[in-house]
Amino acid sequence: TCALPIYFSRFDYMLAINLNSTAMYRDGKTKNGIFPDDSYGKSQEYTFPDAGIKGGAIYKYNGRNYFFLNASFETRAPYFDNLFLSPKSNNRVANADDEFITAFEGGYQLKTPRVKGKLTGYYTQYTDETETIHFYNESFHTFTNYTLTGLNKRHEGIEASLEVNLGRGFSASGVVSAGQHFYTSRPKALIT
Repeated sequence: TCALPIYFSRFDYMLAINLNSTAMYRDGKTKNGIFPDDSYGKSQEYTFPDAGIKGGAIYKYNGRNYFFLNASFETRAPYFDNLFLSPKSNNRVANADDEFITAFEGGYQLKTPRVKGKLTGYYTQYTDETETIHFYNESFHTFTNYTLTGLNKRHEGIEASLEVNLGRGFSASGVVSAGQHFYTSRPKALIT
C-alpha cells in the first residue's frame, strides 16, 4: 500500500494505491461419505491478485467549514467461506473470481469549538460477488449452504452526525442515517 497526501492552503488531496495477493486452499482431515473423492486432502490453491486505487479531496472554505469528496475502485478476493461451497465437507468451489467494488462519498463537515457536525452522502456498487449463507434447512433435515454467484449490490444513502459541547466535560451527540441497500442482479443459486 502506498499513500500520498498533498496539502495546500485551501485544498488537501490524497491518493492511495493498494496491490496485494491472496492465496487460499482447503485441507480436509477426514473423508466424507457424501464426497469421498473430494473431501480428504489439500484442495487446489486459489490465488487472487488484487489492486485498488483511492483518492480524495477536501476543500477548506475557512477554518470551520469543509467540503470533501472521496472515490475508490478496487478488486477483492472472495472470503474463504464464500469461495468453497461447503468447506467443512468438500473441496468444490463456487466462483473463483475477484469481486469489484466502486465507491463514492461526499459531504460537508463543520468544526467549531462548541459544535461539530458532518453530513455525508454515499454510493457503493459491488459487482460479481459470491455469498454463502449457512442455515439449518427443515425441508432437508440437515445443515445447508446456499451459495449465490454473480451477485451485484448497490448501497446508497446519507448519514448525519452532530456533537454539541455542553460545558463542564459534558457533550451531547446524535446520529441519523437513511439508505437503500438492494440487489441489482439475478444471481445464480446453488444449494449444497
